[in-house]
Amino acid sequence: MSYQILSLKWRPKSFDQIVGQSHITHTLNNAISIDRLAQAFLFSGPRGVGKTTTARVLASTINGLNSAETCLDTVSYTHLRAHETVLDLV
Repeated sequence: MSYQILSLKWRPKSFDQIVGQSHITHTLNNAISIDRLAQAFLFSGPRGVGKTTTARVLASTINGLNSAETCLDTVSYTHLRAHETVLDLV
């Protein structure tokens, strides 16, 4: 078994698992479900509030499926996790 960084091991993998950002996750889920995403997203705030986590979940949702539910067993998500890349949505 290979070593995995704790921040990646316990990082939420869907909008339902993100805690304390319900207003953000609700807004993003609605935008994805009606297929009206903005051209860019700006996540700002102090350290530790979930900016990177929310951006990763958003990127995996957009790249993996066209619905609000994230399927983390899809080929594209597995490919992304294998390379541990972070996709910037600009």
